[in-house]
Amino acid sequence: MLFGGFLSKYEEYWLSIIDSIVSLIKEAYAYGRSRDLDVSGLRRYGKRDNWYGSIIISRNGILKGNMAHVVALGKIILRKDLLENYGDAVFRIRVSSKLKLDVELVKYQEVRHAKPIEHKQSYEYSRGSTDHYTSVNEDIYLRIHELLELLPLYRYPVKRRDLPSNGIYFFYEEGEVIEMGSRVIKRIVRVGTHREQGRFPDRILDHFYGNKNSSVFRRHLGAAILAKKNLHDPRLREWIRGSMSLRDIEEKVSKLLREKFSFRYIRVDDRDERLELEERLISTLARFSPKYVSPNWLGRYSPSREIRESGLWNVEHVGSPKHIGPKQLARLEQLVYKTLATEARDKRALILIPCCKTKNVYPTNNTLSAPLLGIDDLRNKLLKLLQATPSLREKPENQRGVLNPNAPLTRAIDLYAGPFYKKTKKVLLDVLHGKHPHIHVLIVSALYGLVKLDEGIKEYNLTMYDKLVNGIRVYRFWQREGLWKTLLDYIHKNNITHIWSLLPSSTQYSYHQVFEDLWRTLRNTPIKCIHVEVPEAGSGTGIKRAEWLVHIIEDNPLHLVHQPPPPQKLEQIPNYTFQYLPC
Repeated sequence: MLFGGFLSKYEEYWLSIIDSIVSLIKEAYAYGRSRDLDVSGLRRYGKRDNWYGSIIISRNGILKGNMAHVVALGKIILRKDLLENYGDAVFRIRVSSKLKLDVELVKYQEVRHAKPIEHKQSYEYSRGSTDHYTSVNEDIYLRIHELLELLPLYRYPVKRRDLPSNGIYFFYEEGEVIEMGSRVIKRIVRVGTHREQGRFPDRILDHFYGNKNSSVFRRHLGAAILAKKNLHDPRLREWIRGSMSLRDIEEKVSKLLREKFSFRYIRVDDRDERLELEERLISTLARFSPKYVSPNWLGRYSPSREIRESGLWNVEHVGSPKHIGPKQLARLEQLVYKTLATEARDKRALILIPCCKTKNVYPTNNTLSAPLLGIDDLRNKLLKLLQATPSLREKPENQRGVLNPNAPLTRAIDLYAGPFYKKTKKVLLDVLHGKHPHIHVLIVSALYGLVKLDEGIKEYNLTMYDKLVNGIRVYRFWQREGLWKTLLDYIHKNNITHIWSLLPSSTQYSYHQVFEDLWRTLRNTPIKCIHVEVPEAGSGTGIKRAEWLVHIIEDNPLHLVHQPPPPQKLEQIPNYTFQYLPC
């Protein structure tokens, strides 16, 4: 019994792991998002076609959420006052279709008016009934956007060889975004596909290079351009209904598409599935897009009521009664990951990033990764040298950290708290949570050598340029002890095909030099190794490398496996040129 009532089957499960839930909430509050927690134990308490579900919750109540298994968790959180110490903070708690639970800190002002759902009708699974489900769910609308954020973002110029034979495309427009807590993501403004097999490249190329008669998307854009300038322009009727093209408008449409629009795609080979999914996606997006349309969206001037009211450059299907439900969302997730895997073509990227001086001790109850095989012997050897070096041994950070047997362990991604890590924290967490399965990240540490993002380490103060009691500098220690062989072993075991060194290489910060023998060894192999340099940045090179990493992973993570190679100029960092030099 709980608070005078009987436990539901799901509440019984959540109570059994409530300490882990508390840790996830703390983690999300501190860092914006938690790690994933395996909740596959839910299968013992119910049977479902799909386990996806989420709630939006604060200490005041559950604002959104109607999937019984997740609402049950929300009720326990409220009844046990687990959010009382977080003020007006609002969290999204989500269970994926693969039974992974995560917590995210979000902004939701309406929550202040929400009341705790203590007596809400329970929607337990039983034979012959399903979860209560509104016609369209905003959480699913947002989840569609989140899933597609995992995919590469393509812009003009577009090459046929970079496109699949069959698929569904999603266009984005500059200035159209969705704010999700501290995150701002691009809003989908058009969905489309093709009926004839093998014509996906033609559909995309028609939009960028065709005319209004080959692309209804271009027709919609041109009509809005004309109507914005003069709704009574006599050419408007001809543009919409006639076959004659207008050269000046076509040029404006081409310029608009090439400068302001980008797109993503998923591979979908089955024609019927492709058309069905397109209809459901358009209908679902049309339901909530108007809430997120910017004041300056060009579509507001469209002569088409469907475009103006849906917030999409679509007319067909915006009013369809079909929508994306949990089953279709799970299929979309499969297609996204299948597309990623296909595009990566068994290629794997390893990113090497440096440690930093600023550290934040944050003891954790998380499951921590084991160190790389064979590295502990090297670490212990260095630790003995540190202990024998008075100037290093007496540093307060070493006294209370690495030299203290009782010092707490902190996840490496949480311990390092300098500007580089503040800038890249979100994308590093995404990598850690498995959102980019073709990307690996290792931290190069003066004390620990090579560190995984989720490995537990202690506080310390040591730099690569510090001199040890035997007279050699730390980076020379790692060179002589063959740290590069440990890294080479990791590269081979994980089938790494591309290495990106974001390591500094100055005399004072000799991180890149630690692996000189590795760079020489790899020159005679198919493995590509690239050192990212930013000549104009000077002392700000580190933070520019961080910005580069964020934009590459967020826009097109396949750049890291040269699908295609990353550009030297990024529009988000306009005043800097990035050089990709062989290691």
